[in-house]
Amino acid sequence: MKWINFSPKQLESIRESTARINVWEGSVRSGKTIASLLRWLIYLREGPEGALLIAGRTERTIERNIIEPLYSICGPENIKYLCNRGEVYIFGRKVYLAGANDESKEANIRGMTLAGAYIDEATLIEENFFKQVLARLSIEGAQLFCATNPDSPLHWFKQDILDNPNLDKQVFKFYLTDNFSLGQAYINNLKKEYTGLWYKRFIEGKWVLAEGLIHPYNPDIHDIESHPKITQHILGIDFGTTNKTAILLAGIGTDNQLYLLDALSYTNTLVTDISVGITKWLREKRVKPKMILIDPSASQLILQLRRDNYLITPANNDVNKGLQMTSALFGKGIIKIMPQCQQVKEELSGYCWDDQASSKGLDKPIKKNDHFMDALRYLVMGTSSLWARELTKKNPQEESEQNANIPSSTSAFTTKQHLGKRLR
Repeated sequence: MKWINFSPKQLESIRESTARINVWEGSVRSGKTIASLLRWLIYLREGPEGALLIAGRTERTIERNIIEPLYSICGPENIKYLCNRGEVYIFGRKVYLAGANDESKEANIRGMTLAGAYIDEATLIEENFFKQVLARLSIEGAQLFCATNPDSPLHWFKQDILDNPNLDKQVFKFYLTDNFSLGQAYINNLKKEYTGLWYKRFIEGKWVLAEGLIHPYNPDIHDIESHPKITQHILGIDFGTTNKTAILLAGIGTDNQLYLLDALSYTNTLVTDISVGITKWLREKRVKPKMILIDPSASQLILQLRRDNYLITPANNDVNKGLQMTSALFGKGIIKIMPQCQQVKEELSGYCWDDQASSKGLDKPIKKNDHFMDALRYLVMGTSSLWARELTKKNPQEESEQNANIPSSTSAFTTKQHLGKRLR
């Protein structure tokens, strides 16, 4: 087993997680997952006999977030992962795996009798699935272990689990300072990668509502009249069959900033005409995009553009991640907008979180006048490798202000306590 320097908070959580429900929550990269996994490994050896379960958003996220760290902790000789069967053997004990990204997955665990369960990214799990897991933990002494980042204070997990005084539970709050394996340079860079809502949740560890404007757009910072030489052009397209089709031309400058250069839109227009219009527009601008990013669901337009000899790259349509990355770029002033993008500026000024969705614990933008915002999101997600270095450049004033909002950890404590002896 790998040697690890544990912080006092990690050791406390491993030692005190003896309730029926045990939750590790707080900032990203704060050491909560590794501590919860160590506790889970101990439980595999010391807990009651019976079926065990690891659940996550999908089996792919389980593999990335749970199985791969377990290989590192335990050594590959002690882990046998049967991905085609949805099982993993840990120190010889079989554990079932289950993705839980929609309500239909709840049926997969009905009828199971569980002696223990580990749930990854608990706030991303469907409520019915989570509560079905609790109902399945019927063997005497059965325990649940789960880790999560903060979400909305109205999220069902916060209200029904964390804030419920009637449950037999232990909750451990983690901050970046609770992970002794992180270097200060990494922590500083991590803070720069989040802004607004995501900074409060993922860095400060707060459960806060999504409200107000989504992106910190400031005309004084982001609007420009000219730009440096563009090293490569990219096109982002949000296609609408009955709604607007938004086409956004962007470029990476010699300064590695992302420049929004021009915008074009169509409404109720045939895909053949849209393709012809794009071709004419690009010829007039004497531009040949290196990438054209389109929502993969826009099959009609994708097919037409390919017929017209365009190379298409399906866009990454992870909405939450895309909004997070786009806001980070605005927060760092990396996105610059030319006057030709007036439609983009108008949408930015009214692009808000949906209050009705927020009241249900959900983070969703208002789906109105947001077509260029979707096109922008595709551009940001598709070009991240080109501007990522700019995101972590040092900004002393910003760093000082943000540091003031992060709670201190307990006093420094370093240990090489080897928990492997409890797993053998």
